[in-house]
Amino acid sequence: YACYSLLTIPLLDLTNASSTGSMLYNCRSLQVIPDINIPNITNNTGMLQNCYCLQRARLQSVSKTISLSGCKLSAAELEQLFTSLANVTSQTLTITGNWGAAYLTDTQKAIATNKGWTLVL
Repeated sequence: YACYSLLTIPLLDLTNASSTGSMLYNCRSLQVIPDINIPNITNNTGMLQNCYCLQRARLQSVSKTISLSGCKLSAAELEQLFTSLANVTSQTLTITGNWGAAYLTDTQKAIATNKGWTLVL
């Protein structure tokens, strides 16, 4: 939380974690998140919000509402994220403020929406 100089994180085993809420919130210099599997998370609130330099976030099996608002993800990186999402019922993915969100095609958005996600652009 608020580690302003953090550029990247190592591969973490979060398969048994239940909450990542605010884990990397406001880590303004964070650029890369390695492939992290978070299948059992029940609270993602603020996990990656306001990571202004985040260009790559590979989160596997996300199944709860999450916000990546205020990051720097391209359309291609957002598509990668959509592909790795779990199938859900009525969960929300907020990607407001990512420059790539404006360039997403309907086909790319459908990757997430067909899995039950509501996208907030």
